Amino acid sequence: MPYSIPYEYIRRKVDVRVTDKTIEVFYNQNRIASHRRLYGRPGQYNTIVEHMPEDHQKNLEWNGDRFRRWAEQIGVNTYKAVDAILTSRRV
Repeated sequence: MPYSIPYEYIRRKVDVRVTDKTIEVFYNQNRIASHRRLYGRPGQYNTIVEHMPEDHQKNLEWNGDRFRRWAEQIGVNTYKAVDAILTSRRV
């Protein structure tokens, strides 16, 4: 399962320590990330927002509630269509 690291360390060689409960990532013997270990659902991931570049953090504002508010401004049928899409599966 994927775990995030600060974006500055992408493509760098890191060391990873895995225990039953945690995933720790080290660069030059300094811990740069720590995550609670995930079990269960395939495709799960753990991203810490601060690990993302600032431009990518802005994408988090694009969520189901935002799309529903936008659709509601257009009209009731647009809202119904967007809501049906968003509730039909995990987005």
